[in-house]
Formats: sequence, structure tokens, C-alpha cells
Amino acid sequence: MAAPTPVTKSEQSGHNGYTIWLGEWAGTGDFDDGSESSVVNLSALTNYTSALKIVKGYIIASEGISAKLELEANTADVPIAMHPLAATGRIDFDYTDTPGGGILQSTGASITADLILTTTSAASGDSIFVYAEWKAY
Repeated sequence: MAAPTPVTKSEQSGHNGYTIWLGEWAGTGDFDDGSESSVVNLSALTNYTSALKIVKGYIIASEGISAKLELEANTADVPIAMHPLAATGRIDFDYTDTPGGGILQSTGASITADLILTTTSAASGDSIFVYAEWKAY
């Protein structure tokens, strides 16, 4: 079976925005390299589509699935947060105190600057909820 089609909601006001992403599995099927799920699609945003800065947010996942958020890049994706297999509860990420106030990725050759989600060990009944605050430039 394939990974689920997520339910998403995004709002943007100027450079600032947030995204909510929810996926619930009815069978098996992971989001992996080549079939990852876009949590924030920079090219679909309004006005600002050159760079994406991840500021803060959190992941909640069921115990039987592992989830990883990354900023997509042409060589190695930039890790943002991970909810490991067998973990339960909410895992927060906050980059507001880093230089520049977040993790920035600009578009360029083969770089989309999208925030992507990959998973492992997905099974029926698993779920993932992601909340991310970001800035677009």
C-alpha cells in the first residue's frame, strides 16, 4: 500500500507562515527518498519563493513509525527534526536562538528549499502530526 495523502493547512502573512500536516496510515507505505512528502512547498507560496527559513514547531507520531523533517538540498538534505521509532509524545524543535533566527535554505541548482518529511516502519494505524513555523523570502 502507498503512504497516505496528508491533510494540510498553511497560512502566510507577508514573510511569516505556518503549516499543519497530518497523515494517518490505513496500510503500509513510507515516505522515503524520491517519494517524500512536502510539508512546506516553497514554490506554492505567495510572493516569496527564493528561500525558506524554519523557525520552530513540533512532531507528534505514533509509537510504530519514525518521522524525519529535512530542508531539501541538492547534495545532502539539512536535518530539522526527528521523531524516532518507538518514541511517543511531542518532539519540539526551536531554532529562534540560532544566528539568523532559524535554519535557512535558498533555492538554486537542484535545490527546492521545501521542508520534506520521510518515514520508516509505517503500518496501519500509524499517524504523524507536524506543526511548523517558517519565513519565506
